[in-house]
Amino acid sequence: MISGFVNISLSINQEAGLSSIQRKKILSLLIDNEILTKPDIISYLDFFINQRKYQSKYEKAIEKWEHDRDFISDYNIGNYKTYGIGGIYNITQSTDS
Repeated sequence: MISGFVNISLSINQEAGLSSIQRKKILSLLIDNEILTKPDIISYLDFFINQRKYQSKYEKAIEKWEHDRDFISDYNIGNYKTYGIGGIYNITQSTDS
């Protein structure tokens, strides 16, 4: 299963430019949809952190992984606040004169 998490972690890396809220949403969905367990995610994050902790180019990534790990440690399954949208609108300008 680690390869699946590696693929997911690549999609939430620095270059993806995801916000902290977006990262939390992805991680909570992994747990809520029973794709991975909290201990699995924490274990993988610890692995990534420990594997790269002496490489300065990963300083920012490690900081994010640590925040992710803290979020997951405190996360209660099914309790992530979801945000809806008010509506979708197709705004077009009329060419009628």
